[in-house]
Order: sequence, then structure tokens, then C-alpha cells
Amino acid sequence: MRHSHRSSARWALGLILPLLSSTLPLAARAQSAAEAGSSKANPAPVVDPDGDQRDADARTAFVAGAKLAADLRWREALERFEASAKLRSHPGTTYNIAICQRALGQYTRARVSFEQVLEQAEVQSLDASLLEDTRAILAELKRVLAQIQLTLSPKSAKLSIDGRPLSKSGEGKFVAGLREPGQPESPSVSTLSITLDPGPHLLLISRKGYADYVKRVNLRPGGKLRVKLELSKLPASLRVQANRQRAAVSVDGVDVGTAPISLTRPAGTYRVEVQRAGFQPYVTDTRLRSGEQVTLRAVLDPEGVALSERWWFWAGIGVLAVGVGVTTYALTRPEPDRPPLNGGSLGWTVEVP
Repeated sequence: MRHSHRSSARWALGLILPLLSSTLPLAARAQSAAEAGSSKANPAPVVDPDGDQRDADARTAFVAGAKLAADLRWREALERFEASAKLRSHPGTTYNIAICQRALGQYTRARVSFEQVLEQAEVQSLDASLLEDTRAILAELKRVLAQIQLTLSPKSAKLSIDGRPLSKSGEGKFVAGLREPGQPESPSVSTLSITLDPGPHLLLISRKGYADYVKRVNLRPGGKLRVKLELSKLPASLRVQANRQRAAVSVDGVDVGTAPISLTRPAGTYRVEVQRAGFQPYVTDTRLRSGEQVTLRAVLDPEGVALSERWWFWAGIGVLAVGVGVTTYALTRPEPDRPPLNGGSLGWTVEVP
């Protein structure tokens, strides 16, 4: 895939003249249009006062990139060609960008750039030999690029390769290596066809509530690999606290210890009870989700003392019992027998009803 120093220099330096010859100053083009005969109905194009300077800066960046490419300093050359393309778009500049990407092993990026060369060449002229090279290299890249057929479960999981999210290229089709580094993203499908550069790669799959899955793969040029990735649900964490010491904790009727206590359970709904003698029990149903951490704080209030357990109740009962006893006796005692009346010396007596 890599070319010799001489052929690389030919590609880079051979494009200087085509680029320079096609980059006429904007002011000159506007003046030519005006001299060709402009009218009120067809006014001359508006001249960009900064156009000449941008064209000059683009040529300078391009020449610098060509010199760096001649020395096989591909990464630095790529930066200069990309800077030139931002100032002045041209298929020749895009071609050199693609050559640098290909030399750096960035084959997915190079393929996109070579395809852009063909699109730009439909508007701006490019040497026929370079167009022929472009088509040949695209065919070569098609044979070199690797493929991964990935089955992902759950499909809502997020995926990145080498720390970069994927680019979608069609229904169920994705390309790795085109986007800037970033967080994993969900492809929203369970079966993916991924095109990527040959060589080592790191796949990261993640989803909330599931354990992250990391897989390393190494693909040969043109290699194909089938991978099935299924994430495992994380258990949930439950911590139970109480405002009373030595309070007993049970989950679904099973004693698990005294508060405070931390438990690990699968996702689901559980009945938690916290009890201590002399206090009202704390009972609740709590739902745990995968990977979630839930903390329960049980507040145990003192039990209400029963009337029969209060001291003043029994003291009152005692007083009341005495009173009832006296009254009952007074009401139920037998009438005592009276002694015979003494009438005295006269024998007179008075009978009281």
C-alpha cells in the first residue's frame, strides 16, 4: 500500500502546476466577465476583496505540503494540504489529501477523499492520469478495507471503535475511523456491517445498567470477522439505614442483618422491613434497576403504649375497685337484727317505721 519516495514525490509535486494554473485571482475573473459585456440585467460578479489573499495563502500551503510529502512527512503534509483546501477547494488538493491519508494507513478516510476527487473533477478540471489513478486506488482500497459483522444485544447499547463513534453509510452499514474522538453512540440496530481499516482495533460497548464490554480485534487487509456482543446486566445496590441502633432488616421475609447494611440484588421489586422491639416497624416496597444504587432510611417511631400497660390505669383501677366494693357492700349488706326495746319502768315503747 505504501509507495516509494520517488513516486510519492511525483504525486505531490506534480500537482503544483495544475493547481496554480487553475487558480486565477477573483478580481481578474470579474474583470474578464465585465469586459465580455455586462448589462444592467446581468451585472458583473461582486469582487471579493480578500479573494486574492486567500488564493495566495492556499498556494503557499499547498507548496509546503508538497515539499513535506516529498520527504515522506505525511502527517505534516496532510495538515498543510487540509489548510490549503479550506482556503481554496480543488480536486488536486483533495487528491493529495487522499494520498497522505492512504500513506498513514487511514484507508476509510482516504476512500472518502478519493471519492470527493471524482465529484470535484466534474466541476473543476483535473489531469486525466490523476483521475485514472484515483479510480485504480479506489478499487484497491475496496479490496484492502476490512469488515466486521456485529450482532449487538441490547440494540440500544452504545458503541465506539478506537474511541470514535461510527459514521452511518447506509441501512445497517457503518464506517469506523471517520469521526473525531468522542463518546460511544447507539446505532439503534442489532445487526451492523462495519467497514474499517485493517489492523488492531478496540471495540467498546456500553449501556446504563449493564457492564461495559471491551473487545480487541486485529484484522488483516480485506479480512472479515463476525462478532456477537451481549452485555450483562449489572446488579443493583441497596443500602438500608435506620434511626435506631440494632434494628433488624429483612428483604422479602428473609433476615439479612442489622442496619446499616448494604446489599447487592438483581434488578426487581423487593419488600424491605426494618424492626426493633418497642418501635413501630418500617415496611416499604422498593424497585431496583440494573446498576442502580438505592438508599433507604427507616424511621422507627416508638410504639403507642396500650391502656392496660400504663401505671396510672392500674392505680385508677385499684381506687375504683375499692369504691365499688364499699358501695356494693352498703347496698347488699343484710339488715341487722335490732335488740328488743326497753320500755322503762312504765313499759312504754315507740315503733319507728
